[in-house]
Amino acid sequence: MPQHRLRADLTPLRTSRDFRLLYVSRTVIALGTQATEVALLVQAGAADMVSGIFRDTLWNQTIPDRLRGRMAGLELLSYGVGPSAGQIRAGAVASVTSARFSLASGGLFCAGAVGLVCLAVPGFTRYRAQAGAPAQSSGQ
Repeated sequence: MPQHRLRADLTPLRTSRDFRLLYVSRTVIALGTQATEVALLVQAGAADMVSGIFRDTLWNQTIPDRLRGRMAGLELLSYGVGPSAGQIRAGAVASVTSARFSLASGGLFCAGAVGLVCLAVPGFTRYRAQAGAPAQSSGQ
């Protein structure tokens, strides 16, 4: 049997209306997916901004002035090491399983860790900011 008979001839399909509709619909779906991804990235950025406001409020109202330098060093360390540690974890899990499982398990692990911290430190979830109440230094 000749080789050319085993291949499907798509030339008539490429010029047909159905193929053009399929191509256009696939393009719309792809653009819709990209728009969804951009919208989710915008939402994640907004959530990060809100968490930054909460973090600043907690920082200014609970940490005494004499400890802020040390705490700033720890915060800088977590910002510097956190993403790299996350990438190492994601790569290690993906090398053993799959990228999809690595992504899903990382999200579930993060949500679980937040839940455990909330259970371990109940004062954190019950915290209510007091208007205009800066942190007091106990040593002055």
